Amino acid sequence: MSLRKQVELKQTNVHFHNYTFPEGFGQHLNKYLEYRLAEQIKESSLLNEVKAHVWFWRYLVKNKIAIGNELEVQPKTIQNYSFWLHQQKLKDTTKQFKINTLSPFYQKSYNLGWLNKNPMSRIEKLPYRLPLPKVLSESKMKALLKEPDLNTVSGCRDRTVMELMWSSGIRADEVINLKLNEFSENFRSVRVIGKADKEAVLPVTKIAAGYIKFWVTKLRPHIVKEADNPYLFISLNTGDQIAKNVLKNIITLYATKIGLKKGELSPHVFRYSLATHLHNRGVDLFLISEMLRHNSIDTTSRYVAMDLAMMKKVFERCHPAALD
Repeated sequence: MSLRKQVELKQTNVHFHNYTFPEGFGQHLNKYLEYRLAEQIKESSLLNEVKAHVWFWRYLVKNKIAIGNELEVQPKTIQNYSFWLHQQKLKDTTKQFKINTLSPFYQKSYNLGWLNKNPMSRIEKLPYRLPLPKVLSESKMKALLKEPDLNTVSGCRDRTVMELMWSSGIRADEVINLKLNEFSENFRSVRVIGKADKEAVLPVTKIAAGYIKFWVTKLRPHIVKEADNPYLFISLNTGDQIAKNVLKNIITLYATKIGLKKGELSPHVFRYSLATHLHNRGVDLFLISEMLRHNSIDTTSRYVAMDLAMMKKVFERCHPAALD
């Protein structure tokens, strides 16, 4: 089975750039992509499908499996590919992606009449097991917040940033784009523009509001470069809007001081931790979902990592057998 290189899918914006695959393959996938693009499917999603098929075709070549084109694939071949993937030293999510992402093409080919039978109809999709999110305990979070030196301007700014992120579960992009005029009620509430330009008004804790007020009234005026700069957090070096990499560096700096490895703590951990802390204190999951602005409560449930002590406490209080 020979290989050919650098085949471009014409009439679409999705390409096989620098991929190699068996002679005779690609024609039906090309037609499939045209249908999917007409259905307004994101090109990034289709590119992922292309990658999955190329990986599968490379497997066919490597194992000298003689198939004329992508529609001649048999269920047993895909099943053997799945077994082979399990034996590879790959992350579970990678294995799942490589087999599950083949499915839409074969289902569509069956629906269009290109196939009499979907070769993946009896092949069970591998479940995506999302890793548990990194969460800081309340004590660890409080230790982190105490690390900045409040005798310095940078320490005051950094403490303010982290207090706000833990207070309101604000995303990294939202933090760096926050503007002064988006706060109200003496800094106890903030209006944020999140994903897909969704607007929300979030509460701010009394402690976080105090740090924000001190930063805005006492420190920020002496650092800001342009008087009409609208952004809340600014660079100490340039006086301009703080950059996203600076935010990550701030968090990494203090994370290492409380014993965490570099890269172990990301800005998103503040959201995970807030969700868990609120849930452990009895806040309803629906309210947490509203605060974090999730489209589905299922997303929120993945954020929440109930600790063992809390789990035991709930178990002893609620399980019928434990009440006897």
